Amino acid sequence: MIRNCARALAVSSALVLGLVACAPTLESAQATYKKGDYPGAKNAFIAIEKDTLAKGGCDRAEYELYRGLTHLGLGDKTNAKLWLEYAKGHNDTMFKEKLNECFGKDDLSRLTLGLETAGH
Repeated sequence: MIRNCARALAVSSALVLGLVACAPTLESAQATYKKGDYPGAKNAFIAIEKDTLAKGGCDRAEYELYRGLTHLGLGDKTNAKLWLEYAKGHNDTMFKEKLNECFGKDDLSRLTLGLETAGH
């Protein structure tokens, strides 16, 4: 009986650790987007939304950029525009000044092109 309980506990612990290890991160969600798996990327971004948005700063800006680009890839211009505008910092003038700190040249181009495509 004790061995069965110990075995069940070991299996349960391994499953929990496996789930934690497989939890999406901002980097893995971005990689999924860059592979062109937009439905998978959307699910990954949704899974990390609360934690990433709570961090603020550049993590939040990158999240908003790639979440917007993901919606654009799915043909959802309404949500794409919303998230891309967040990434641009339309509500935060202090963030606008720091935009270049968060995005490299490629991401700034993605943001500009994404906003144009979404109808900004």
